[in-house]
Amino acid sequence: MASIFENTHSKVTVHILHDDTLTDDNRQKFIRTAEKYSQGLELHDVTGYREELSKFTVKPSRLSVGVLYRLIIHEVLDVDKVILLDCDITFNLDIKELWEIDTDGKILAGVWSYGGREIWPERAIEARILGVDLKKYLNLGVVVMNLAGIREGFDFTEKWKDYLLRHKRVMVLPDEMAYNFVFAGNIKFIDERFNRFILDKDLSDCIIHTFMAKPWLGITGLKSERWYWKYYLRSAWGENSTADDIIDIMSEISAKNKPARQSVLRRAVLYISRKIGGSYPVLRVILMFRDILDRLTYRLTRKNTA
Repeated sequence: MASIFENTHSKVTVHILHDDTLTDDNRQKFIRTAEKYSQGLELHDVTGYREELSKFTVKPSRLSVGVLYRLIIHEVLDVDKVILLDCDITFNLDIKELWEIDTDGKILAGVWSYGGREIWPERAIEARILGVDLKKYLNLGVVVMNLAGIREGFDFTEKWKDYLLRHKRVMVLPDEMAYNFVFAGNIKFIDERFNRFILDKDLSDCIIHTFMAKPWLGITGLKSERWYWKYYLRSAWGENSTADDIIDIMSEISAKNKPARQSVLRRAVLYISRKIGGSYPVLRVILMFRDILDRLTYRLTRKNTA
């Protein structure tokens, strides 16, 4: 929030979808940050949706049900247009630039997810099973959304529910996959500076997305960390921080900073797959088997409720 407000003279209203896990302390910090910049803030409690949304997740999962709140934005917000942002976004440009982009009548506008990034074999197989084209795959971290268009002609709620029920065991990023599947062909791709996740580039005039190197989880030495902490200190979370407080924060992060490692099972599967050949047959069989289970469960459920 602070990075958005610091870089614009326009009036902005921030909408935050939350549930009852939002603490009073954090609620007040959101409010104070908006008040500091004389900007708007609306907090939307979507706890009532949580039980229904939990039906579309698989446990155990590395993702909380909260990621699915992004699928109900069009139901919760009474606005025609919105910019969807991940929590690991830092602005180094005026949000007005993004807001005024001509979407050419498309429902969504954002950045191609694999620009300059390797497409991992498991993602390629997953996408093929799920009917998503990774060459036209939108990263959901920063997206201009035509909510009026979503409500009017897509029956989005029923479509994403049907899609996730049929495939939820294969989904790594269920919300992102659902948007890409339902709105395939209705996405405008824009310049990568509006969602820059290759962090070894110049970060002075872009929107920084630290989804692979979150500053609060570990010290990496990337330029993105400097920008994150700069704006953190200007928000309500860092408003009264002393030098000793900063040292304590950095020391705690440094102590936790261990090289990210894949699970032994995942590394073994990828190693075997690569040795066998470029088609990755072992991984494909595993994912296809999981997807078949989902489809059978879906059909049996629909038959019993018919």
